[in-house]
Amino acid sequence: CTPTKITEKILNTVIGKYHLLVEKPISTNFKSIKKFTDISLKKNKIIKTGYNLRFDKGLNYVKKLIEKEYLGKIYHVKISYVNGTTLTNTNAVGSLLDMGAHSINLINWYFDLKIKDKYSIFQKNEFLNKRKIDNGFISFISKNIMIFIHHGFCNWKNNFDLEILGKKAFIHVSSLPKWGTQKVVLGKRKYPSGIPKLFTK
Repeated sequence: CTPTKITEKILNTVIGKYHLLVEKPISTNFKSIKKFTDISLKKNKIIKTGYNLRFDKGLNYVKKLIEKEYLGKIYHVKISYVNGTTLTNTNAVGSLLDMGAHSINLINWYFDLKIKDKYSIFQKNEFLNKRKIDNGFISFISKNIMIFIHHGFCNWKNNFDLEILGKKAFIHVSSLPKWGTQKVVLGKRKYPSGIPKLFTK
């Protein structure tokens, strides 16, 4: 669990010798990630990247609802995972690889999508004297699900917000336990229209 540049140096000396759990994003160089993965496979060693959102209680509840098809056909997903560390973040990889990577991993975990960047907008406002991305939006469509992702270091307050809208119901998750109280709201659609029945977990 070290900053990415240090991680890359360590991996070059230990890859293939041990099973490894590595802080994301492993490397900023995709060729290096492929090299580390290929060596681990060849040497029959496990290399995993830690994405802690997969262990969040509320987000695991969402996963179970999706697997049970409670929401019905999924129409769209919106996720915002941002904080206000543009002047203090020490990982030096920018908000896409630091914050955005968590959101992309979470969406892939939920829906097993083939993720292809379709439309993206990035800013370099303050982070590392404007040398790295510190705010951005990504949108794409996969399996006919529209996905919208906001990642950034420029919010005035740490924020996590997830909305999944389906044919039968929607779910909204606000905040993460590490920042205090997490709220999960499930809304069951009323036909043909009207105020949905809400459940809070």
